[in-house]
Amino acid sequence: MKERERYLSPTAPGERIELLDVLRGFALIGILVVNVRYFSAPAYLAVSGDAWGAGPMDRVADVLTHFFVEGKFYSLFSLLFGVGLALQITRARRRGTAFVPLYTRRLFILLFIGMGHTFFLWLGDILVAYAVLGFVLLAFRNRSDRTILIASVVFLAFPILIQTLLYGLVEWGRSIPEMAVELEKDFAESHRQYVQWTQQSYEVYANGSYGDILVQRWADVKFSYLRFLFQGNGFQILGMFLLGLWAGRKEIFRDSDTYFPRLRRMVPRMLLVGLVANAVYVFASSVSNPAVPSSMGILKA
Repeated sequence: MKERERYLSPTAPGERIELLDVLRGFALIGILVVNVRYFSAPAYLAVSGDAWGAGPMDRVADVLTHFFVEGKFYSLFSLLFGVGLALQITRARRRGTAFVPLYTRRLFILLFIGMGHTFFLWLGDILVAYAVLGFVLLAFRNRSDRTILIASVVFLAFPILIQTLLYGLVEWGRSIPEMAVELEKDFAESHRQYVQWTQQSYEVYANGSYGDILVQRWADVKFSYLRFLFQGNGFQILGMFLLGLWAGRKEIFRDSDTYFPRLRRMVPRMLLVGLVANAVYVFASSVSNPAVPSSMGILKA
């Protein structure tokens, strides 16, 4: 019982890795910056084609957010989640504590908190996805480092494969005249529906009763989860979980004096690749319609 209580207790200050705490705080700030505009906007605004703001400063803020923030910080936070699993496994083994039952309990608590947050506070919650994908991550705990790295790459590539498949299906449909007409009608109807849902959300959240808001929230949650699925965000998160698990096993963050000099030598090349990739991402975001599969959508993935 005492060993179990020691495992459930907070990590002692002497055992903490300060770099991980700093990176978690840094990641949370970035996530806040991305999500701040979603706090007061319907879920459908991201696909309805409507602008978040029409002024020049709104456009500048949008470009800067796409370039420097969007997609980076939840990836970092997901990586740290995987690192945390590796550290907790190591800690449990050293203390002779059964790890899986306790970690499973933590995931269920995380799921419970996430569901409450999703339905009663804000639909942009990520804890539900982390809890569900945490069970998948747990299944990799005894796999080899090589298997974990391969699985990480595969999962990270999934969103590109999904968008490529959807784009291929749409282009195939457009190659058939009768089907092309129907596709354009469907896309136009979807856009009209998104605009209608956006306006409805504004009205309900501004003037509806608490019961009306809960009904609207349920509709928003279903839409958000479906979009989350088709965009492949869950695969990206799982891929970063696994990469973090691998990094935690290698104790990269604990033994930073060994690994970080190598990483610093790679910074110039990684910075060049990152700048080019982010410029492409910003361009693709500005010209693509998130509700219609396209070649630019593949670049965004």
